[in-house]
Amino acid sequence: MIRGEVYKQLEIAVAQPGWIDRVSTPAGSTNDSEEYANFDHPPIMKPRQSGNTIARPTLETFTLINDEFESGAGIPARMLRRDKKNWYSRYIADIAKRPATHWRKLLTDLIEVGTTTTISSDGDNFFGSAHYYCDQTSQINDVAAAQVADLNVTTAASPTPVELVDLILGCIGYFFGYKDTENEPIWEDNRQFHVMLPHGMAASAAKAFGKELLNNGTGTEENALVGNGTEYAVSYSINRRLTSTTVIYLFVVDTANKGMVRQSEEIPGSGPDNVLVETFGPGSEYYRLNEELLIKLNSSRAVGF
Repeated sequence: MIRGEVYKQLEIAVAQPGWIDRVSTPAGSTNDSEEYANFDHPPIMKPRQSGNTIARPTLETFTLINDEFESGAGIPARMLRRDKKNWYSRYIADIAKRPATHWRKLLTDLIEVGTTTTISSDGDNFFGSAHYYCDQTSQINDVAAAQVADLNVTTAASPTPVELVDLILGCIGYFFGYKDTENEPIWEDNRQFHVMLPHGMAASAAKAFGKELLNNGTGTEENALVGNGTEYAVSYSINRRLTSTTVIYLFVVDTANKGMVRQSEEIPGSGPDNVLVETFGPGSEYYRLNEELLIKLNSSRAVGF
């Protein structure tokens, strides 16, 4: 009964919408690690010539190694006996949220590591200034004011709503400049984006994504992010786990393969999100010896670019 309640609350927590699903692709795992393949872009159409002109993709692979994680909570039997306001059920719900919020921690840590550590196959940081992915020409995805002038705001940690709208649209415009080795646009069909912001920008973001008219200091102007004429669908999230106060992250989300992978091993007997729940309640040897209810959550998972 207790185990079923934990699984029920876990299912509710996993189903909650959020930025995790927008920026990462879930992947099941049946081993300690899994290997993934990256292909470069397919060949373009050309005038037909005699003989076959076959282009074969450049293949690169990366491996994600699962790590084991656990969470355990012991609830003294006397607390269960004295619980008059059903705090126990609320606590169960909070316990069940932890595996879901754990993905936020893993992905946030990965994002921030990507700005400082060489973890890409081309030898550059994931967010870097000289990417040579497969056979592509050099690309910059660690974008600054040198690439997008609108990033040069008055106060980097607290852009105004107008500045925030301009810099987001400026970065989206920069996205569309990426080309492959065939000089073809990479993102020309994409129109949905997600912006991840530090908590210091929450107030400006609420206005930038919620008001059709914005105060620009001398009057009002239409908000191109939410107006009827906007071509893009841009969502945002405030990530309180980010340590930088001045860096924002922009993701293309209308694509089959997101910018990150979240991998979870399929543990026998596990439930939603491949989380295994174990409980030792009334009637168990553990409960008799320790006079407490024990709830344990286990998972084996990894994240990567």
